[in-house]
Amino acid sequence: SSDLIPGLDSSTRQQYLDAVGLVVQRMGAIVGLALVPILLSWVNAGLILEALGQQYDTCHYAQLYLYCLIPDLLPQVSNQMLDSYLTIQQITKPIFIISLLTFPVQIFFSWLLVNHFEVGFIGAPLAQAMTSSSMLAIRIVLIAYLGVFKRTWPKLSMQIFKGWGPILEL
Repeated sequence: SSDLIPGLDSSTRQQYLDAVGLVVQRMGAIVGLALVPILLSWVNAGLILEALGQQYDTCHYAQLYLYCLIPDLLPQVSNQMLDSYLTIQQITKPIFIISLLTFPVQIFFSWLLVNHFEVGFIGAPLAQAMTSSSMLAIRIVLIAYLGVFKRTWPKLSMQIFKGWGPILEL
């Protein structure tokens, strides 16, 4: 679909670009709703695992890990949506560069939390959350700097709650 953009006339292209932000906003609303049961399952993972017959220690550590991973949930999903938002507009190089630059940051945060501050295995999900949050901040700054949102991001409105059918069918 994004391969067809260069062949469209300017008015059709602008209509397409106007729809990009709205579709991403709709996806954000849909994903936001989908995160509720995911979050509930993460919060209750220890109980669920116990009910499935897992050992107490396994349940406890899995629950602790997921508690520490909760702060990563929203930044991770937001990063994926913003990557799609940029890719649809044929802006891919910055996505690669951000990923390349934050990879060493992930390693540093992991080392810092797990080894230096000796928080143990919970340092890994916390480092992931810190990295995802850093990536999200960089993406938002990049989008603001490039100004791509000016032509593709409509103001928030009730429109985001309409037209979910085609998106849900995907």
